[in-house]
Amino acid sequence: MRNLATFKINLTHKDDREISSSEIVMNIRKEIKQLNLDPSITMTFVEDPP
Repeated sequence: MRNLATFKINLTHKDDREISSSEIVMNIRKEIKQLNLDPSITMTFVEDPP
């Protein structure tokens, strides 16, 4: 059996924040990596088109 989860993160408009969406994803990846999760877990980060 495979478990699946979807997370959606709503960002403020790019003109109203100091870092780009790609920088936010890189920061999230770093934080998740520090959790030392099971190596069989896969994650994909996708940005919805405007």
